[in-house]
Amino acid sequence: MIYLISLLYLVSGSLKDEILSTHTQCTEDHKHFQGETLAYLTPWNSLGYKYALKYPSKFTYVSPVWHELSFYYSAGETDFAITGDEDMNFLNSARGKIKIVPRLIITKTHPRAYISILNSDKQISRLAQAIIAFCQKNQYQGIVFEFWLQGLGILNNLSNYAELRALQLRMLTMISKAMIKVGLVTILTLPPMRNNEITSSEFLTLVESFHRVNLMTYDFSPATPGPNAPMPWIKDTLSKLYSGNEVDNTKILLGVPFYGYDYKEGHGQPVIGKEFIDILNKNVKDIWEDSGKEHKFIYNNAGRDCVVYYPTLDMISERLAYAERHGMGIGIWELGQGLEYFFTLF
Repeated sequence: MIYLISLLYLVSGSLKDEILSTHTQCTEDHKHFQGETLAYLTPWNSLGYKYALKYPSKFTYVSPVWHELSFYYSAGETDFAITGDEDMNFLNSARGKIKIVPRLIITKTHPRAYISILNSDKQISRLAQAIIAFCQKNQYQGIVFEFWLQGLGILNNLSNYAELRALQLRMLTMISKAMIKVGLVTILTLPPMRNNEITSSEFLTLVESFHRVNLMTYDFSPATPGPNAPMPWIKDTLSKLYSGNEVDNTKILLGVPFYGYDYKEGHGQPVIGKEFIDILNKNVKDIWEDSGKEHKFIYNNAGRDCVVYYPTLDMISERLAYAERHGMGIGIWELGQGLEYFFTLF
């Protein structure tokens, strides 16, 4: 079904013409993709709010990026704070239609305060209860935790890094289990397996402990021209993380980008939907790179050829089909960066 929908869009005319004539259209408002779909929303690309409310059946969870968690010292004691303002207009419109699981990211944290939390079961329990109360107060169905890389960044270069890394793993599992016990959804964002950011053992423990894990399988080549989320790299990432172990694939949300990169300055600059449409209105040549299963677009800027990678229906279809074959879900970063016709596939 996913491939058929994609082909229906592209059977006639050039790819450029098809995108320009159909990118504001979503021909199906019911769900096609068989797995779960997590969609991130950002205040700086507020079009995502519109899409989430217009096509609620397409998404299992939406995750507005409103909230931050910081650890600090107050009167000589370790403490923490959850901050950030929710969009009440969106919340009032979305409640009852979609599960709202806002992202919570670690920021502005004093290393000693964070380490103090990691070393104390009592403090971890207090943090878990604070997050639970925060969800209940705001009528959230759960939380997307963006903690892993942020925490490692705080602990990096410390002499007992390995020990503290294990304590961070333990803290996350404790928080998730406490939340799941009271019926809340817990989703953890994790990086692909590179630069020792995550090991297979850590991955397996976190998959077991969390409701879902969202793998950020994009940003493969931001510095030099290349695909954003090539399929061979995605498969290799999963193979390394699984490391031959049995994993419940229904717990995995495969990352799919709704943005691309423009390399006109040599290094990549992020490109969102409306900017991509502006580029398409130039003299553009499209090339399907079968190795990575992505389209690239070449256009002339100030007398020289420039390269853009941006998602197309075929690119997204490949990833949805792969996820569906393996019983996985999808995590979209992020709705407001995409084009409306993408949602036909979901």
